[in-house]
Amino acid sequence: AESDKKETKDVVTDISHQLKTPLAAIKSTYELIERDSLSSDERKELENLMGFQISTLEKLIQSLVNISRLESGMINIKLTEGNLFDAILEAVNGIWLKAEAKNIIIEVNACSVDCSQTIMYDRKWLSEAFVNILDNAVKYSGENTEISIHIAKLNQMMRIEFKDQGMGIPD
Repeated sequence: AESDKKETKDVVTDISHQLKTPLAAIKSTYELIERDSLSSDERKELENLMGFQISTLEKLIQSLVNISRLESGMINIKLTEGNLFDAILEAVNGIWLKAEAKNIIIEVNACSVDCSQTIMYDRKWLSEAFVNILDNAVKYSGENTEISIHIAKLNQMMRIEFKDQGMGIPD
């Protein structure tokens, strides 16, 4: 329990630190937009950049809200028996149009797994996690690339790997 509290505190500290980057970007972009000397194309590009940073802020803030709700017991994990592939398919369907617009192929490889096997999981939260991972993979991958989802059955758990050809995240 003590290690869980420290881990939660570390995540909150990390997210709080991450909030500074989009906020600084929005502030500097806003200052640039205030200038009268911008062309309409330059202004539109800056507005798009600011919109992207606002979206980043919203996701970080939602993460903090979710952690707070989890800590206060407002979020209850409700385990039900279900098919893991349904959650993955739901997430893939949720970002399919974005991927298609960038000509990104999404491939699921589950050769060592019985596709009809059921597991105990919270469908809502697991699906949301998958959507977030895939949405970021599409967002940060270039056009004409591939995202692969590899599923493997281990002794007592399932391993799910998402691989993309994006810029990556520093260690």
